[in-house]
Amino acid sequence: MNHSRNRHDAVRLEHKHFCQPEPLVKPFKRKDKLAIRPSRRIQIIAHQVLQLRISRHGSPQPLRDRAKRQVVLAVNRFASHGRLHARKRRRSKVLEQREQVVRGSRRVLRRRLGRVGLEVGEGPGLDGRIGGAVEEAEREAFGEVGVAFGLENASRPANGSTLGKPKPNKINQRAGHQPPSAFINVTSVGKGVLQAKILQSHQIDREGSVMSFFRKAKAEEAPVHPTDTIIPLHPFDDNDITRGSLLYITLFFEHVLDVEKLRHGMEELLTIGDWRKLGARLRKTVSSLFSHVIVMLTHRFKSLGKFEYHVPQEYTTQRPGFIFSHEQHDVSEHDHPLAQQLPRPTPGQPSIQHDAHDFLPLSRRNGGPKKLEDFLSSDEPQVSLHIVSFLDATLVSISWQHTLCDATAMSEVLKAWLLILDGRKSEVPQVSPIAIDPLVSLGTSPTEPSANASRQLAGISLVLFFLRFFANLIWYKNSQRIVYLPPNYVQDLKSATIQEGEAASGKPVRLSEGDILSALFARLALRKASPKSTQNVTVWNVLDLRTPLGSTLLPPSAGIYLGNAVLGAIAFTSVQQILEKSLYSTAACIRKAIEEQRTPEQVHALAALSRKAEAEGKPCLFGDGGSKLLFFSNWTRAGFFQLDFGSALATGAGKTGPALPTMVLFSSEAQHPLKTNTILGKDAAGGYWIEFNMEDGSWEGAQELLEQHHLKAGPA
Repeated sequence: MNHSRNRHDAVRLEHKHFCQPEPLVKPFKRKDKLAIRPSRRIQIIAHQVLQLRISRHGSPQPLRDRAKRQVVLAVNRFASHGRLHARKRRRSKVLEQREQVVRGSRRVLRRRLGRVGLEVGEGPGLDGRIGGAVEEAEREAFGEVGVAFGLENASRPANGSTLGKPKPNKINQRAGHQPPSAFINVTSVGKGVLQAKILQSHQIDREGSVMSFFRKAKAEEAPVHPTDTIIPLHPFDDNDITRGSLLYITLFFEHVLDVEKLRHGMEELLTIGDWRKLGARLRKTVSSLFSHVIVMLTHRFKSLGKFEYHVPQEYTTQRPGFIFSHEQHDVSEHDHPLAQQLPRPTPGQPSIQHDAHDFLPLSRRNGGPKKLEDFLSSDEPQVSLHIVSFLDATLVSISWQHTLCDATAMSEVLKAWLLILDGRKSEVPQVSPIAIDPLVSLGTSPTEPSANASRQLAGISLVLFFLRFFANLIWYKNSQRIVYLPPNYVQDLKSATIQEGEAASGKPVRLSEGDILSALFARLALRKASPKSTQNVTVWNVLDLRTPLGSTLLPPSAGIYLGNAVLGAIAFTSVQQILEKSLYSTAACIRKAIEEQRTPEQVHALAALSRKAEAEGKPCLFGDGGSKLLFFSNWTRAGFFQLDFGSALATGAGKTGPALPTMVLFSSEAQHPLKTNTILGKDAAGGYWIEFNMEDGSWEGAQELLEQHHLKAGPA
């Protein structure tokens, strides 16, 4: 049989070690969720590439020729399958899954070739330059290979033939209709799988077109640099919440700060030890082809550890450690149309002010990333520093993907930055080794059951909870507001609540301001519900693990933990208790939950439940199917309002001394529906700033309710 003249015009490979290849795809069966088999010849080629340890500047010509011929053969087999099913629109999902599977193999090959000295990179367009011998062969063989779906023959670069005549079908029989075409641009051979990108050649009408599925452009993968240090994401950094959150913290100063000094200080910080993690690039990875197939079949992304950091050896102007941007406005901040609306302290009385998201244009640069995919498709670091200068004020904003760290860790970044600005570089603390996960054993061997284990949502209760949760999202529109509580209000509220508790219990009462504020805002959120309602309420307070694990997994002597180290302290109450009983009753319930659940044993127990739920692809939630869920995060200990930027004051600004932020804004680009209520902290005067989310209708009259004296300690 003459293989060089078969119907696909494939080139015969005469090497004795290469047998007739298996089909790249097997015939589609209705029960198959993913019909694909790797080519044996391509697998051998990839294996030889790794064995030969080819360099950037060349490799044996026969190897390049074999790579070229074998992928041409695989392209034709891929095209045969595409033509067979092009008119069946229900198969478009299979094509998409196949494309994603083979794309994953390229990342595997890139990573492995990087270890043996082959520099792999991409340029813009289909003819992007790719270093190395195999990439050169790919450009020669596949840069011009077009496989037209619905055509009788495919293009054959080897002999210069053109596209064949259209094969009659229901689509191209219509008068004046050009046959739809799609081009497969083959760009790599790796891990036994052909990497093919299906690209639409022109716009096709939706009717009867299998390629209509691919109208939405997919983001390109960012290039991989072989000299980068690759670090897998730690499990507590890689979850639905962190992947779906891009965070912004904005500090508002009524001072003019030296922009260049701020910039150089941050650059210098990233040169110190493992503080360079701040400039890590986020990449998507799969450990093996098998893992990638399992991901596509089961959509179990969370259980396979699909993300990793690529940390540059050094930061340059081409690959900076953070993205810096600056806006200069030669007006007073009081004359700027948006800045003049920034929240302000209201001495003597509480106030409900704007939504923090209204000020996002002042917190980020134009064209900056807004979601996780923006980092994966670019070489952009996760941290951005954006400064807006006015004639009499400065806004300093730092943004980061939540996978990098939590708010406590970011406060440590800002404190280390201030040490650099103060000229105390030698006092900058070390960061715990970024390649080591100190929380790897957290929750693996709990010594006692979690206090919340019996209330974990599962089965029908979990289904009912989400049905109710998403129904509320659709039916009721939520909005966020910034609430300011002056010092005298908080002090009076705390004194009255503690006095009431001591009168009821006959013994000293210990409550924090955070407990009382959480109870107050829980009452505010539920005030329109029936006071007799027996609906359960789950109050989830974010718990920083650095304190309970300070003597074991996260000792201060190991350095700053630059990651996410949070779980929850979960209190269970009801609408009736919150609305009818005293404020002390709810605050005491929250305090009891925190005291019981922040012990090392309970932290391990809750982490075990979280790990198990993550492995099963389920959320770790507690309560019952009809529970109301309230999230609180208290940042008071992070100390954002105590950050003194006095050493960065601009010369000639006319002000000296401390430069503390007047106000702190927090906002996020969230790709998940959970809303966290954040106690931002206490300013220099003692007033509290809170960002709270609740239904639009509940904000009506909230100002008056806060001002009522009896709300401070008694029933509503």
